[in-house]
Amino acid sequence: MKKTRRKLDGALKARIALEAVRGDVTVTDLAQRYEVHPNQIYGWKKQLQEQAARAFDATVGQDAERAAQTVGATGQHITPDDAETRTIYAAPSRISCQRSARAARRSVMGLWPVAGGSGTRPPAS
Repeated sequence: MKKTRRKLDGALKARIALEAVRGDVTVTDLAQRYEVHPNQIYGWKKQLQEQAARAFDATVGQDAERAAQTVGATGQHITPDDAETRTIYAAPSRISCQRSARAARRSVMGLWPVAGGSGTRPPAS
């Protein structure tokens, strides 16, 4: 029988991460007590330590969020006001989608690309 996945709420994750940060008990002991994998606890601990400054200053980390929002389709950083750059970066994915759609229509209609490019059916065998 398949076990259903447990969904832990944020408060429990924070409590576990705080216990791990304190260091009174080992991560292995915490993992056994709360029945979670130790790697999850290490991840929550790291996330807590990285995000702790936000509890006291809401502006901390906003630069990183803005930078993450300005990444183009190719993974390069672009500025929000540079619409032409966004269009250029979006073009390759749009073109590949158009090619995929065109190929799908051809296969549905029974048309096959031939060396001459006529788009006719192959001869019946």
